[in-house]
Amino acid sequence: MKLKQTDTQKQASLIEINGYSATVNYDESIKMWRGEFIGLKDGSADFYAKDLDELRKEGEISLRVFLTDPETKQGLREMKDEYVAQTK
Repeated sequence: MKLKQTDTQKQASLIEINGYSATVNYDESIKMWRGEFIGLKDGSADFYAKDLDELRKEGEISLRVFLTDPETKQGLREMKDEYVAQTK
């Protein structure tokens, strides 16, 4: 997994999972990698794993669970539409 360090969080890196960005860092206190999707409207989704390959898999699961919550689906669609519009 290729990680890219963000400007605002020197300890964190940025990855993309299924079109959504997540910060990733190693939590020394629990000896695990931790990821958290950024910019999600109406909630948050985080995920943990012992290694980076598993972290991506856990991120996909976490995002899928988050997306199945009917109250957040519309907010996520709007967020993604806004992001796509800003990058054009």
